[in-house]
Amino acid sequence: MENKNPEELKELLIQSLEGDQNAYKNFLLEVSKILKSYFSSKVFDQTVVEDLIQETLISIHKARHTYDPSLPVLNWIFAIAYRRYIDYVRKDARIKKYEHSTETFQHISSNLIYKSEEQYDNQNRINSILEHMTEREKKIITLLKIENYSIKEAAKILNLSESALKVAAHRAYKKIKKILKENDL
Repeated sequence: MENKNPEELKELLIQSLEGDQNAYKNFLLEVSKILKSYFSSKVFDQTVVEDLIQETLISIHKARHTYDPSLPVLNWIFAIAYRRYIDYVRKDARIKKYEHSTETFQHISSNLIYKSEEQYDNQNRINSILEHMTEREKKIITLLKIENYSIKEAAKILNLSESALKVAAHRAYKKIKKILKENDL
């Protein structure tokens, strides 16, 4: 079947609106050809093209009673097709955005789990080291390295001179190195 010109297409639609089912069938077949060309120029995936054609034909069917015969039929068809295409683009963008946000969430959550496991392991190592130390050494290490107090602040808390704290801290660090070596931590 040869493509109908716009006037013949318009006539088929008018006849179908008057109840001619054969004219309506021919109208839809002709419109399908036009839509295939239209959507193929916009979308690479032929499955999507076919879906867009079907969605547009459904929209045309639902809106056929709104067609004004004084207006060009192709403008009416392309206006409906364009709306279906825009719907597709929006839906596709939402899907891609969702997929991206899901991937990002999975990446972030896996990093959080990794960091949590790493923090847990580090805390276990610290606890193992602290078990081998005196109470005074634990306080010094905790204040200086875990709670990040300055020498001056830690000395004041422990009621030591700054130089006495530095010497005690240096001894505690040497002890930690020895514990790490002996216990393979």
